[in-house]
Amino acid sequence: GLALKREGIQRVAQNNEVWLDVVRLFARRISNIAGHVTSDDVRECCQYLLNSYGQFGFYPTHRNAWGAIFKGPGWKVVGRTKSKIPSNHGREIRMWRWEA
Repeated sequence: GLALKREGIQRVAQNNEVWLDVVRLFARRISNIAGHVTSDDVRECCQYLLNSYGQFGFYPTHRNAWGAIFKGPGWKVVGRTKSKIPSNHGREIRMWRWEA
């Protein structure tokens, strides 16, 4: 199961490379300013970015791409918090710090 999950995230990441490059840049900046960042923070930021159609809302082609943002070297889990996104129903999410 875990291997299939990793494989799926890798596949989705490859199909969303430009999106990941942009959101990882924002995630690093948020972390450097605030001391940590969550996926909620990145999602909020994406609401205000322009997409290729000149409209607000810069999102991946597949919802599983959100799971790839903090993959790779340089990210460290520094805590947990409850998600503020209503559809997440208050589930616990990780707080990350960029340390590279």
